[in-house]
Amino acid sequence: MAYRKKKRDEQHFHVAGELLFLCGAFLIGALIGSIFASIFESALPSAFYSIIDGSSSPSFKAFFLTNAFLLLVIFISAFVRYGLAAIPLTIATKGFSVSVAVTSYIKFYGIKGYLPALFSLFFTSFIVVLALILLSCQALEYSKAVSRKGSGAAFGRLRFDRGYFFSAVVSLLLIFIAELLYCYLMPIFTLMTISFIQ
Repeated sequence: MAYRKKKRDEQHFHVAGELLFLCGAFLIGALIGSIFASIFESALPSAFYSIIDGSSSPSFKAFFLTNAFLLLVIFISAFVRYGLAAIPLTIATKGFSVSVAVTSYIKFYGIKGYLPALFSLFFTSFIVVLALILLSCQALEYSKAVSRKGSGAAFGRLRFDRGYFFSAVVSLLLIFIAELLYCYLMPIFTLMTISFIQ
């Protein structure tokens, strides 16, 4: 009984440690994204600014496929030895993209840019980042198993772990819902907010 309790406590500790690690990776990516958007403003595509100024709506296909690709990278990284590096890098990439968008809103509208960024990005990005990080916590555990036991043994174990595949499907569904909100509902509130601050 005491052994089971100890094992359960150790598992919770690992999950908490991995969660903090991934949140740190996200924040580092966000910091780099903010610096990038501040210095290399001209490198951002004009279509990106047409979304920010409210003159066009974001493409559902483009944004969904981008986030689905990040999810796929995380999912596959669980099966390979280099997943320990690929997973936090993927989360940092998401932090980078969110930060670039928020910084661009602020550069475009000044300090009031936080308001349209809140409606345009916060709610949907929160769902997407949550889905990516939750799957990443599991993927890190399996990637560690690959490093310890070798690809063949870990892959055989993962193949029968239905919980991991179920988590991936749920994460994909969350991303799909977030992108629907981002592309079809949030632009309405964003445009109203832009009209208010101008």
